[in-house]
Amino acid sequence: MPRLRATISIPSLGTIDRAAGQVGRQIAQALRAAIASGELKAGELLPSTRALSASLGVARGTVTEAFEQLLAEGYLESQVGAGTRVAPTLAEQARPVAVNRKPNKSVPIQLPPRAARLAKVAAAFRPMPEVPFAIA
Repeated sequence: MPRLRATISIPSLGTIDRAAGQVGRQIAQALRAAIASGELKAGELLPSTRALSASLGVARGTVTEAFEQLLAEGYLESQVGAGTRVAPTLAEQARPVAVNRKPNKSVPIQLPPRAARLAKVAAAFRPMPEVPFAIA
C-alpha cells in the first residue's frame, strides 16, 4: 500500500514571480517570511523537494537550492529519511522579515548561530592590496 504524505499549504509561496528571475532566492525569501510570521511553526515538516517543485512548477534543483540555503542559515533542519523541518530553535528568534529592503547599517542583525560563525570567519579575511598591472 502506498504511503500517503501530508502536504502543507504555504500561501506565501504563491507570490513567486518567475519573470523577475532568481526563483530559488524568491522561494528561500518566501520560506523565511513564512517562518518569521509564524505561518510555518517550529518543527513543522516541509513538503519534499519533489512535491514542492511540482506544485510550484519549477525545477527540483531550484527548490533544493532554496532548502540548502535555509539549512545553512539555520532556518531548517534535515535528516535523511525523516524529511526537512523548520528548526525548533528558531521559534523564539523568529521575527518579521522585510522583503526587498536594504539593510540598515545602524541596527545590529541577530544571526542564527551557524551564520554568526560563518560571519566571524569571513571577517578574518581581508582582500589583497591592489597592485598595478605593469610589465617590468
